[in-house]
Amino acid sequence: MLHYKPNDGYFGDPIPFYFGGEYHIFYLKAPPEPKRKSSWWTVWSHIISKDLRNWEELPDAIAPDPEGPDAIGCWTGSVIEKDGRFYLFYTGYNPENKTAPQTICLATSDDLINWQKSPANPLLAPDRDVFTADWRDPYVFWNPEEECYWMAITTRYKDKPVMTGGVVVVARSADLAEWEIEEVLYAPGNIWYPECTDIFPMGDYWYLVYSPGRAAYNKVRYRIADSPAGPWRTARTDSFDFSLNYAAKTAGHGQERYLFGWIPTRQGGTDEGTWEWAGHMSLPRQLVQEPDGTLTVRLPDTYADLCGETLLDTENRPVQLAVRYGVWEVQPDGSIACSDPVYGLADLPVDVDNLELRATVTVDAPIARAGIVFRAEAGFPGYSVNLDFQRREVSLSSHPVPLTPIAFQPVDITLHQDVQLRVIIEDG
Repeated sequence: MLHYKPNDGYFGDPIPFYFGGEYHIFYLKAPPEPKRKSSWWTVWSHIISKDLRNWEELPDAIAPDPEGPDAIGCWTGSVIEKDGRFYLFYTGYNPENKTAPQTICLATSDDLINWQKSPANPLLAPDRDVFTADWRDPYVFWNPEEECYWMAITTRYKDKPVMTGGVVVVARSADLAEWEIEEVLYAPGNIWYPECTDIFPMGDYWYLVYSPGRAAYNKVRYRIADSPAGPWRTARTDSFDFSLNYAAKTAGHGQERYLFGWIPTRQGGTDEGTWEWAGHMSLPRQLVQEPDGTLTVRLPDTYADLCGETLLDTENRPVQLAVRYGVWEVQPDGSIACSDPVYGLADLPVDVDNLELRATVTVDAPIARAGIVFRAEAGFPGYSVNLDFQRREVSLSSHPVPLTPIAFQPVDITLHQDVQLRVIIEDG
């Protein structure tokens, strides 16, 4: 399975950490039904990989303590190493604490496997005069400019509207033990929560990654700065990938850095069900930095050659199209052309649950959209990956295409340009 999912629950909120040539992905594992309830009862589970493709399951790191500040859930945080010791900062959730249901907690380890919670938990609680009871997602990193550790914390202003008061505040520490809340790092005035923050340097720039709320169309966004203290500005792009690759955080080494997120399930396992919290891990994305600091993503090289049988090769094997609408023709070089100016649909003879499709799409006529329909019987219904040359975006939709896509992302595509389209479909 390329999109990892545990057998005994659901994958949510990855917390990636690179150490010793291996990628450790801690993640919030939601329990299976009937106990499953949003992000309640989550434990920190742990998988590891050297190639970002094959994952080994390790023992759970931490779990809720019925008598502790994390009685109902161990929520998102971060991992950092100092002098051979590992520090796991996380959010403890206990709604019985009416003034501070979310608090910052700590666990430590000497081997990244066995963890002990600090008897001093919780380390930090919200300032009730300024911030709400939302106080979570600690991200800890070394700030070389100030030569101390910074902890970014997600919260909201108490006196601001719910949907606009989200902020990131900073606490400072010299030793990872004693912390002082210092200042607001990011307060754009237009987000609910800047969830699952991640701050890191790459090249000449610093980046702030966050997820603004939990609605299906709230993508993972990023901001750019010349210093970890900001000011934070928008690059030429402001988000990563589709909205269904949520709560993504990064890890890496040297010039390589990767983005890890999750894909939600739908209630009842049906296409019509409401989106649920947690599901599968999305495929890792490698960050690509452009000269002006703009970030884009690509699949890591480990996915360049997926193993499997070649079912359709239009360049080297004859192909028979089942034309449903429009005027189609198979060219001598194996390419497939549609000359209908209004609408065209043709079937290709592939009927499997798991496949990788690679195609070069070129549109020479001023049409609205082109794409691939899959998981469709006799043409309807199904799904489609669409290249929209008017809106200049790629989208995932139910087929026939509804007014609102399932997910979408702006891309730099134009008419008369070869667009390399790669679609990986895996049966969940």
